[in-house]
This record gives sequence, structure tokens and C-alpha cells, in this order.
Amino acid sequence: QGSPALRPGEVVCRVRIPLAEWDFGAFRKVSPKAPPSQSILGFCGLARLQRDVLGDVRFAVTGLYRPERGAPVVYRDRAAEVALSGQHLPLSRRLIEQHCERFYATLARRPEALPPDSYQAGTAARLFDWLFDQLNHLRPGLPAGRSSVL
Repeated sequence: QGSPALRPGEVVCRVRIPLAEWDFGAFRKVSPKAPPSQSILGFCGLARLQRDVLGDVRFAVTGLYRPERGAPVVYRDRAAEVALSGQHLPLSRRLIEQHCERFYATLARRPEALPPDSYQAGTAARLFDWLFDQLNHLRPGLPAGRSSVL
């Protein structure tokens, strides 16, 4: 708990902390009702907007826990972030569903993450869907301001 998920021999060689402001930010923390062996999920999404077009997009899920791994896993799909950049708001339901399906597929290929049929993986996918819904409720053409949804 609290230690980095580095494999033996791996070294952190760079930490990047962006200084620029984001137009949109949303965070959710979900605590399971199930046994304490399941960790709390955290989800954060950030976006920069240019009128009704998504510029830079970032999102991550933390707390995807596998007991045999011993520590929660942080999940971030940079390819999905790049694919969303340049998309017009509101995002189509079809595009949202494609990205949620992609999440499940990517998760299934990552041995350190949870099986895609687990409660936590399903909750994480619903959090992605929630983020897209929050982005769709921004009013195109108006300054996005800072949003914090709990």
C-alpha cells in the first residue's frame, strides 16, 4: 500500500507535472460494498477544450486491486486519450460505447489488472462512461470553467 508498482530492476527516471490549467476536471471515488479485499476505486478525468472540440484529454483509474499482486494498479490508456483528442462535443453514443469496449479489451490483455468480468473492472468502465457524459454536458462555445464532480 502506497509504494510504487515497480518491478525489480525498474527505476523511475522522470516525473512530469503539467503546469497548465485544464478546462475540465472531474474526480470520483467509489468504495465497494463488498469485502475489504476490494480496494477503493479512484477515477480522474481532465480535458482541454477548443470551442466544442476536445483538445488534450487525460484519464486514469486507480485501485484496480489483485490480492496476488499485493498493490493496487493504476490504469491509463494513452492511445484512447489520443483517439479522443480532436473529437467534437457532444460525443456520440457510438463513440462512447467504442471507448468503453476498448477499455474492457485492453484490461483483458493486461495481466496485472483485474479480469474484465470483475465488479471493479465493471465499475471502472462505468466511470469512463460517466466521464464522457460529463464532457457531453459542457456547453459548446462557452468557456468550460473548472468542473469538479464528486
